[in-house]
Amino acid sequence: MIELDRHPVLSISDGSDCAPEQCWPVTRRLLIGREKADITIAVSALSRNHAEVSVHHSMMCKIRDLNSRNGTAVNGVFLTQEPYHLSHGDTIVLAGAVELRYTDPNATPLMRKLGKLSGLWIDPDSQDVWIDAKRLTPPLSQAQMILLQTIMDADGALVSKNDIIARVWPDQAILGVTDDAVDSLVKRLRRRLATLEQGKPVLEIVRGRGLRLKTDNA
Repeated sequence: MIELDRHPVLSISDGSDCAPEQCWPVTRRLLIGREKADITIAVSALSRNHAEVSVHHSMMCKIRDLNSRNGTAVNGVFLTQEPYHLSHGDTIVLAGAVELRYTDPNATPLMRKLGKLSGLWIDPDSQDVWIDAKRLTPPLSQAQMILLQTIMDADGALVSKNDIIARVWPDQAILGVTDDAVDSLVKRLRRRLATLEQGKPVLEIVRGRGLRLKTDNA
């Protein structure tokens, strides 16, 4: 069934100086700030009243910097006092310390480009992840997506720690990336996928060897 009129979502991306996977539906005007805001993010670089996101006609959203000390950027461009109209997939950076992702589930029809009705599928154009015809929202972080694509590309073969490092951290030596960093990324990806898996994990861990896509999802 096609879902319509779902609310846009702001979510914290991995790499920010705060807990990942926090998200807020945008149903009204939301103040973003360091304390006592609708979206409170306790990072010292943020101003108390840093930015605001508001909803206008057709559930479209816009963001405005509130003359913050360290600025607000969208897709790498710093905002002036003029509001910026957000689009699905936009990346918002607050004070150079917190990264938010804007997701608009109404941007395109959900099922029109779905290429697989069961198991795991990644839309090659939008990079949306689908499990059993349900889209994962909000989108995966860049590192999670690279890891998942690496596993998909292996087509059921085992993906080792070194394989993961080579794809996710190509500019770092293998010895420079800890086991904890790899394990943490794998755990975050599995936790995100688990929200749609309904007791049927799509990834399989082979202890001491690596992980792979389960054969019934390949």
